[in-house]
Amino acid sequence: MSTCEAELIALADCAIKLLYIIGLLRFLGHEIDEAIEVFTDNKAAYDLCHRFNSAQNSRHIDCKFFKMRELCGLGVVTVAHVPTAENLADLFTKVLDKQPFDKHRKFVHNLSGDTGASYARRAKSIEWHAAAQTTAGAR
Repeated sequence: MSTCEAELIALADCAIKLLYIIGLLRFLGHEIDEAIEVFTDNKAAYDLCHRFNSAQNSRHIDCKFFKMRELCGLGVVTVAHVPTAENLADLFTKVLDKQPFDKHRKFVHNLSGDTGASYARRAKSIEWHAAAQTTAGAR
């Protein structure tokens, strides 16, 4: 299975599940008029979702996974491309270098710029002072 095919399968699965959730919300009385927006960092999958003809190298992909094309054509789903540098999901799916790891971690955990080694030193210092005060209070 190619990465493009795997990404198309994941996009179709995600969109179908989101359509179910939207149907459930409508049943509960909450109307959603906007299209469902799904994201991918795979440029080939993004292109296949927006192109309504098939290339020679993509004909092996099963027709049921072109449901994404149908949903995009109907305006029910929009597929957006996320550059790899901006893809927060990479934090959970790839081994990242320190800089992108810290960037995504700060965003996901809603942290300020002060994280990492300086945060660890400060936490250890606070812990040490608390232990020292406890020991001094016991005397």
